[in-house]
Amino acid sequence: MIDTHAHLADDKILPQISDVLTRAKENGVCSVICMCDSEEEYSLATSQVLPPANERGIRIRFALGAHPHNAGKTVLSELDSFVSTHVKDTDVVAIGEIGLDYHYLLSPAAIQESVFLHQLNLAQQHNLPVIIHSRDAMEPTLSVLKKCSAVRGVFHCFSGDLNAMEQVLGLGFYISIPGTVTFKVKHGKHSDVVDVAQAAPLDRLVVETDCPYLAPVPHRGEVNEPSFVKHTLEFIAGLRKMDPHELDEVTTQNAERLFSRAG
Repeated sequence: MIDTHAHLADDKILPQISDVLTRAKENGVCSVICMCDSEEEYSLATSQVLPPANERGIRIRFALGAHPHNAGKTVLSELDSFVSTHVKDTDVVAIGEIGLDYHYLLSPAAIQESVFLHQLNLAQQHNLPVIIHSRDAMEPTLSVLKKCSAVRGVFHCFSGDLNAMEQVLGLGFYISIPGTVTFKVKHGKHSDVVDVAQAAPLDRLVVETDCPYLAPVPHRGEVNEPSFVKHTLEFIAGLRKMDPHELDEVTTQNAERLFSRAG
């Protein structure tokens, strides 16, 4: 399995990183895509996550970029320097996570859109995929993406409905399903992410934890970690009436294709 979205340098994960990676290996995780939104976070990840990961045979790859929450304090020249300094590192495979978050609006919408577009252009410049964060902002996210039609990538922690899914697929993007797909919803209904997990084309589907957030059932409420991605994968396999091993093989191939430096 490949966990396509994790925050391994987060202070909820880093102090126990050796144990976290041991459990990941024991549960079939072969690779993790780690988000880094600053030079400091990237330094922590490469110095404290990579050595124990290498010992366990888990490949850690990195996405670099300014999260929309931080758009208001992002200095574009510093962001450009951060990305250009490390973009040739072998295991830097994406620009992310980037996008729009209108749920919390920790940065003004106009600034978020400006920083988002800037980073899409960076991705085009360096021929890297993007990892998209879009919360309560699907239409504006799609609108900005249409300005950079050559960009490829994935919508992380997908929370849109089937109509949004079709628009995302129409732009050539992948869909990443998190542990929220396992959450129970009141009054006997199910969430949009269940519909998407059932309907998304198999060749565009990947899985993630978003650790340390959004731990799936049966670990809901706990600190999430890459080993828990198996619960999400098994749940989706059940929805699609597939063998989990088959779904694992397909989603792993999809992730490898998406994050190949060959493009």
